Amino acid sequence: MGELASDISAISSLEQEFISEEEELVRGLAELWQEGLLCDVKLQVEGKTFPVHRAVLAAASPYWKAMFTGGFKESRNKTVQVKDMRSCALQEIISFIYTTNLNITDENVMDLFSASHITQMARVQKKCKTWMMDNIKLSTCFPYLEFAQKYEIKELENAIDLFVMANFPDVVMQEKVKFNQISHEALCHYVSSDDLRNNYNEIVVYQAVKDWVRANKNCDEKQVDEILVLIRFALIKPMELSQILYDEFVTSHKICRERVEEAFRYHMNINSQPFYEGMLNPRGSHGLFIIPNGIHEEPRSNLDVRRYNVVGDGEAPILKCFKNHDDKNIAPLGMPVVYESMTSVAIGNFLFVFGVDNRYFQNFAKRYDASMNTWIELKPVTRRPTVGTCAAQSGKEIFLLGGVSVSHTRRYDELLGGTLSNQMFRYSVEKNSWSVCTSDETETRIPNFTQASAATLDNIIYITGGLTHVGGDYVETLSSVIAYNPDTETHEMKAEMNHARCQHISHFFRGQLYVVGGRADRRETLGSRAQVEIFNTVANQWTVPRPDGLAAWSLNLSQCVRFGASVVELKNTETQKLGFYIIGGSPKYTKTILYRADGNIFTSTDIELPGTCERNICAALTIQ
Repeated sequence: MGELASDISAISSLEQEFISEEEELVRGLAELWQEGLLCDVKLQVEGKTFPVHRAVLAAASPYWKAMFTGGFKESRNKTVQVKDMRSCALQEIISFIYTTNLNITDENVMDLFSASHITQMARVQKKCKTWMMDNIKLSTCFPYLEFAQKYEIKELENAIDLFVMANFPDVVMQEKVKFNQISHEALCHYVSSDDLRNNYNEIVVYQAVKDWVRANKNCDEKQVDEILVLIRFALIKPMELSQILYDEFVTSHKICRERVEEAFRYHMNINSQPFYEGMLNPRGSHGLFIIPNGIHEEPRSNLDVRRYNVVGDGEAPILKCFKNHDDKNIAPLGMPVVYESMTSVAIGNFLFVFGVDNRYFQNFAKRYDASMNTWIELKPVTRRPTVGTCAAQSGKEIFLLGGVSVSHTRRYDELLGGTLSNQMFRYSVEKNSWSVCTSDETETRIPNFTQASAATLDNIIYITGGLTHVGGDYVETLSSVIAYNPDTETHEMKAEMNHARCQHISHFFRGQLYVVGGRADRRETLGSRAQVEIFNTVANQWTVPRPDGLAAWSLNLSQCVRFGASVVELKNTETQKLGFYIIGGSPKYTKTILYRADGNIFTSTDIELPGTCERNICAALTIQ
């Protein structure tokens, strides 16, 4: 062992000695070049002369080697004229060969890359490409783009593409002349992209297209129409739409006029917007919108909307907090509130939020539009302030189910101080109106309940678990499963869960109902065997996954997942369902949980809800 260590030490000493001698040789050659000693050829370009050593250049570059050893006249001449190269670039190339130092600037980087391309010096090309990718800005994006296309630098093209998308309003305003010189295909690419950021103002896109068409008079009518159909006129605010309605550009293009009129109809019928079939995807806003909430001692100034991006290779996407300049533009809920309860339903790019406003102790209903980044007030349900409800969508309606009515003197968890309900309230999204859909039959068969969970499959709402008041001070936890058909206002009792639970979440994933977390009653947590149950609606059968079947959970889901959590699905670019996120719901665990179907495992993510609150209730909306 000692001999081996001695041999290694000896080898290391030799390597260090060799490196020192190599550095000394390089330093010596550089000194000879700098002092003009023993140079055997002069390179001339643009009236400037550079004395060099043939052997040194030939050793550094296949281009110089072929020139000086290939039997060409340059191998004999004392002076060689260099073509297709700028003097500043050749000077830097020579300096790099002798000293490995490279001075890259905005002014010389493209000339330097061209020179290194000619001289086949891959290291210099790589350094120039990296420098350009790190220094893309408004003044350089289009020159770099043209350069990247000339030399087929795809990585640089992609980086510039992302820059233009992310800074579109500034690009079209400050670099209008250069932007108007892009090709028809490039303009269609930008205008069709969901990743284009327009600061929630599609009028920017309209104006950019209008200016481009006017600057490119050779563009035929068919090409213009191909661009116009890509503008998302429904994302233009009504006031701005009215301003462009009689614009000569709109009136002179039939397809443009038709799209503007369609957008007007969209804005006129506010309640039908969630079911609009036109192009409505918000630009540059893909990801996850989270509204964290909870019970606080003091009212907060507003209820923030946090946004996260789904990033990754498509096979394993992950959530990352969205932190660029758009982050501050996400609209807050805009009212100082303390919510005792909040439940939500997402329809398309719209998030419907229902709850109790403790300032005035009354029910509230709001809608967030991720396309326009705006909130609107909805008609609240006409009932006593009620908490502990669950919500589900079926068709064009939203249903609020169960709950317990409370007074301002009663806290949410003091169930015995309120009145439990089995009522189901139907909200018509298109009419902005409420109705009670509980029949006499339902009242006799469905117990009054609160803190249940609801999920929808094929327009049938499945209500699982919850708490019910059975008399006196006794509250019972339910294991029941109710399949409610809103069309017929009838229900069917399904096979009960293996474990009674409340304060849980439920979600249909790949046709099966997942019930996750919750409590055995108001205070007791579930055992490890009861953390997850899966319901097969066809077989009317529940299964409790074995711990090894769900890949040895690293989480106690009954502690992490409670009433008030939201569920959003995780999809890749092909919209394949990969799993789902469980967000919020726990007073102690503020991180987001991810269920991955490929590994059949629940894991914690890096996404943590901000602030501290007694009960992390949240609403969530995802845009793919």
